[in-house]
Order: sequence, then C-alpha cells, then structure tokens
Amino acid sequence: MLFRSMLRRAGIIIIFCATLLQAANHHFYLSLDDSYFVSEPNGTTLPAWAFRFEENNLPATASIPGPVLDIVQSGPDSVETIFIHFHNTSNLSQTLHIQGGNAAMANDGFPGVTPEVEPGASGVYEFTVNKVGNYAYVALSNAPLARQMGLYGLIRVHAASFRTRRSFITSGLDPNWHTDPAPADLSQYEPVWIQVSGYVASSGSVIDQLQTTFFTGDLIEVSLFNPDFWPQVYYFPP
Repeated sequence: MLFRSMLRRAGIIIIFCATLLQAANHHFYLSLDDSYFVSEPNGTTLPAWAFRFEENNLPATASIPGPVLDIVQSGPDSVETIFIHFHNTSNLSQTLHIQGGNAAMANDGFPGVTPEVEPGASGVYEFTVNKVGNYAYVALSNAPLARQMGLYGLIRVHAASFRTRRSFITSGLDPNWHTDPAPADLSQYEPVWIQVSGYVASSGSVIDQLQTTFFTGDLIEVSLFNPDFWPQVYYFPP
C-alpha cells in the first residue's frame, strides 16, 4: 500500500512537472537607431530608422527590417510568453504594437492607451502566443511615417521539427516619405522602389539575389510578412 501511495504521489509530481514544461518565457532586448539610412538602386541614400538588438546596453547593428525574434515552441499545446524590452534611443516618443499576439490593451502599444516610451527611457511589452505562425512588432507612434521609415520586424514562432527556415519581408519605399517634412497621409504614398528582406530594387524588376537552396527531404518553413500599405504577391516557381 505504501509503495502504491508513493507511485501515486510520484505520478502527480510527474504530471505537474510536465504541465510546467508546456509554458516558457522568452526575453528580447531592442533599441532604435534613428540615424540609419537606406540606399536606392540609383545610389542615393535616404534617412531611415531601424530596430536593433541590445544586450547589456551595448547595441548591435541595426537593420531594416528589424531583427527576427525567433521562438521555438516548447510543446504542441504550449503557451509562450514573450517579453520585448524596448530601450528608446531615438529623439521621439514611441510605442510598439504586437500584431497577432495576445496582449492586454494597456500593453498593446496604441498611443493614448499604452504609455509612450520617452526618449532615453525603457519599457517592457508582454504578450502570449499559443500556436506556431508569424507575428510582428511595429512602431505605432508617428505612424504611418514610422513604418515607412523602417520600424517593423517579424516574430517567428515555429516547431522544432523545421530544420530550414526562410523569411521574406517586403515593403514599398517612397523617397518622399524620407524627407522633412514628410507627407501628411497615405493618399500621398507612391512607392517607386520595393524592399525585400532589406534588399532594395525598382518595383518592376526581378530580384534574383534572394535565391536560396533547399535539399531533398528538408522540412521547410517559409515566413512571409508584408508591413507595407499595399498588397504584395509572392510567387514560388518550381
């Protein structure tokens, strides 16, 4: 009887531990570079803003799009809690909005609802996801200017079974929005270039620099993210 009682207790402990393993916390540290620039195909450089990782107050290289936040799902039914620690190193107040994640309204980045992170200050954005897929983080203060200037990035939640992962992030580029003063609203948005995962080409050209190689038997995950204000069409020819 004592042995059976111990087994029952052990079984409870094992089940309890297994339940705990189905949830995980993920922390990412981001800051801004408001002195970034992008180059047009004709050689002209345009002022831009960009996200970058930051660890121990030491910023990494900024990029447009911002760095991908990669999360491996803990289990098939797991709830992943994600924390974005945002250090506003720009000269403008800013908020972050999480697209697709489960966040309380007060923590979802909407100006007037979520407190803005003032220049030089830091804030934490917390949200949860419970399934694999694409999510995103975008700047909402000074929108849509902030998005056209480059403040967006992909959050990729995937199963451990995918060995090969590729992301394609597209956005139009209107040089007029990179001037001071910028246009007032989207009715004046007329992109002449297209950015694909940071590479800029004319909107009518074929981008062949993004070719990638897959191997027979690979389990492949392709993530698509369009932070632009116009729809994009993707083709994957055999």
